[in-house]
Amino acid sequence: MTTVIKRGGSREKFMPSKIKKAIASALRSAKVPKKKADVIVAQVGGSIIALFKKRKLVKATEIGKAVGTRLATKSKAAAAKWRGQEKKKAQKDKKKTTKKKVVAPKRKRRTTKKTTKKRVVRRKRRK
Repeated sequence: MTTVIKRGGSREKFMPSKIKKAIASALRSAKVPKKKADVIVAQVGGSIIALFKKRKLVKATEIGKAVGTRLATKSKAAAAKWRGQEKKKAQKDKKKTTKKKVVAPKRKRRTTKKTTKKRVVRRKRRK
């Protein structure tokens, strides 16, 4: 039984149907004709499933890259859509994992009569 390690670190059972649905979605968004799309889903999906079913642990990113390279041989437009989705997922993950920096609050400037007078004098000199 193959387990997929998702981007967030959670684990999930390997589901071939998910891969086929994702490939079909990429082909639909690339406006590939239905008959051609069915053939591509069968070829690419079948080879990906056969490749990763043998392993016990697989990273989701590995599956994504493998699908992208195989799609590129069949349909360039679908591969471009696939890569676009992969980039979006990677950016989303990056936002989740990056920690926000703690910034110390800015100190207020103490203004006294002397400093105010100095500013007024400087402004007059500039003009």
